[in-house]
Amino acid sequence: MAWGRGIHLSESGVSVTGFVRDSERLSGLIQHRNSYPMGYKFNKFWDFTSSLEVLLPIPVLLICIPSKYLVSAFENGPYAEANFANRYAGIVVSCIKGIGVHHDTPSVHLSRMFPNARIAVLSGPSFASDVVSAKPVSVVSA
Repeated sequence: MAWGRGIHLSESGVSVTGFVRDSERLSGLIQHRNSYPMGYKFNKFWDFTSSLEVLLPIPVLLICIPSKYLVSAFENGPYAEANFANRYAGIVVSCIKGIGVHHDTPSVHLSRMFPNARIAVLSGPSFASDVVSAKPVSVVSA
């Protein structure tokens, strides 16, 4: 659940914008924001967008995609639009588990893809469902 950390932040009063590349899924999230599967509720601090332009001024981005898709997502996937990664100049936080297909860590890839951003890593052990349920977890940021 990539949304887990966002839900935790929003419960703490932090404004969160979730990027959704599929417009049908976006409208479904907006329509059912209070009855999302597994009992998650997106409170008033949540917003959703399918526009990367909306994300440019946001100071911190959490990247929570599977490691095996990281490179392709930024080279020819949804994030490749309008040269987004080169234009973003905030903090990029990698919430990505594992090593990708190119055998570099996600933070190495992100530092190449986001030349104007600062890169941080948030790692567990944790599960999104535990974070959302307010169960004890341990995370480290570097």
